[in-house]
Amino acid sequence: MSSGSPSISTDKRFNRLPVEVAVELTRVRMSAGDIATLRVHDIIPIAHAAEQPVTLSVRGRSFARGELQMAQDALVVRIIAMSTEEPDIQALGEE
Repeated sequence: MSSGSPSISTDKRFNRLPVEVAVELTRVRMSAGDIATLRVHDIIPIAHAAEQPVTLSVRGRSFARGELQMAQDALVVRIIAMSTEEPDIQALGEE
């Protein structure tokens, strides 16, 4: 990068780049047969208490942990920890 180029974090185009953030509660192991028989209104039990942290990720890479909370009438995630790894921000816009 030349010394006159703005850094990627200050590039206004980069800051407007839409990125999908996944909020993951937990993963459930099921047999292929159980999955094949799932129907509307079936229930899949999960071993995740509401107060346990959730993982936030972009393109499969975790970047933060959060906790579920209610804010007015909306379910929200409050960030409680950020990853110590440097994010690969160049890969965010790649498909």
